[in-house]
Amino acid sequence: MTPTRPVGLVAWALGVGLVGWAALALAQSRGLHLAPVPPLVIVVELFLAAVVLVAGVRVRAYMQGKRPDLSGLQAARFVMLGKAASHTGAMLAGWYGAQALLALPMAGYESQHARALSAGIAALGGVALAAAGYFAERSGRIPPPGDGEQESAGRSVDPSGQSA
Repeated sequence: MTPTRPVGLVAWALGVGLVGWAALALAQSRGLHLAPVPPLVIVVELFLAAVVLVAGVRVRAYMQGKRPDLSGLQAARFVMLGKAASHTGAMLAGWYGAQALLALPMAGYESQHARALSAGIAALGGVALAAAGYFAERSGRIPPPGDGEQESAGRSVDPSGQSA
């Protein structure tokens, strides 16, 4: 598994945002206007971000040896949850960002103002989910071996027990 890069998350958000904006612009040109984003969407995004952030803190404590009750398998699952959350958050940020940008020029109308505002807040919730997921994934990163470990790893031991 390759680690998630912030550039990749931005690319996901921009790609989904561009495709979403094009699809919504086409739908809007045919007379379809979306309703404002329900507040529950924002609440769920922030709740998931909090859960993933707590998981990341637990994994970080495990990696530092401060959390012996967490198993390695649980830590690996939390890391994968973080990876999934970062990608999902980036896609949600792109989708709701596209809705906000499309509604912004018509913000003079009350319904479109509410839609632009709620979609913008939902896009920020997606960014929060992506950031929490990125943190959780990076919390499980194993540090590279130190200089002392590399030297001892390179030494061979003969059968008499002495270093060669």
